[in-house]
Amino acid sequence: MYDLSRPCRPVALLALAALMSACSAARYGAGLVPTPDTAAAAPGAAYATQPDTAPLTYTVSYHFNEITGFSLTANGNATPSVVVSGSNTKLNQPDALAIDRSSGTLFVANGAYQDRRILIFPKGSSGNVTPKVLGGSNVPVQNTEGLAVDASGRLYVSDYTAKAIYVFAAGASGNTAPIRTIVGTATGLVQPFGMAFDSNGHLYVAQGHDSTAPIEEFAANANGNVAPIATIGGSHTKLLGIFNLVLDKHDRIIVPTAGSIEVFAAGAHGNVSPVATIKGSNTTIADVTTVGTDSNGSIYGTNAINISQLKFSLIVFDSNANGNVAPARILSGSHTRIVDNFYPTTY
Repeated sequence: MYDLSRPCRPVALLALAALMSACSAARYGAGLVPTPDTAAAAPGAAYATQPDTAPLTYTVSYHFNEITGFSLTANGNATPSVVVSGSNTKLNQPDALAIDRSSGTLFVANGAYQDRRILIFPKGSSGNVTPKVLGGSNVPVQNTEGLAVDASGRLYVSDYTAKAIYVFAAGASGNTAPIRTIVGTATGLVQPFGMAFDSNGHLYVAQGHDSTAPIEEFAANANGNVAPIATIGGSHTKLLGIFNLVLDKHDRIIVPTAGSIEVFAAGAHGNVSPVATIKGSNTTIADVTTVGTDSNGSIYGTNAINISQLKFSLIVFDSNANGNVAPARILSGSHTRIVDNFYPTTY
């Protein structure tokens, strides 16, 4: 069953209706299901333990109900180093991912109708593992496609239906109420989706359909009906409907759009032009839905190439990429299990 009232992830934003999470049945159609290689078809058995402690880039697969982790050198039709999948995981159309960088804990938001729980996996999870769950009557989240964890381990959950951001204490699970809520007319929140923090603890929010202020910045520990301290929006920004954003190690603001990746200087606000635009035929960008970065400053994008043919990729650019440049790496193919993946996050 699908909740057709949902704004449907980047679709209405990016004019790509096939990517709407609520519309996945129509997207894939009867019988049109990607078939990965046999070796990758039983990840619970094939990936019982994380092979090492080297950094991995994780994504969530809405279609396969799993979390995949790739080494930072993976390229081409590479097999994931880690796959979290199976009935014990409770993954149900996951469409948001965040990692606590102090503990390695993974947080995943389910997108399935009537199963909007937050799943919490410990560091090193792989295979058919059982997570902790954040959900219940005290957890007011209605519809989320955005998670973020601050430097103190507190979990932020955006709710585009309530036009709110809920903050949960570090280590919270079960039927636990938020400790803070950013909500009210002064906030300017219209449709909050993805979130990220800068080095000062300021919260940046991707604003979905809001063409006036597609990015809002809130002070650290913002609470209640509080106004943002800055916004980014206007014709010079090239932003028209965005799903997420990320800040790199220099606090540059990296934002996906329908056909490009825009990079803004640290501290940018107002109607400001990007300092870099990754766009053009050499980039292989068709529709970048979410972006991420790693400790090297590399820029990751989940790329929908051809929805009807179920072609998707994870593209990786050097930190200084600008213009019509080729990716440093492209992950795509049946071994990768990359189909409808989101939120590339490195730990």
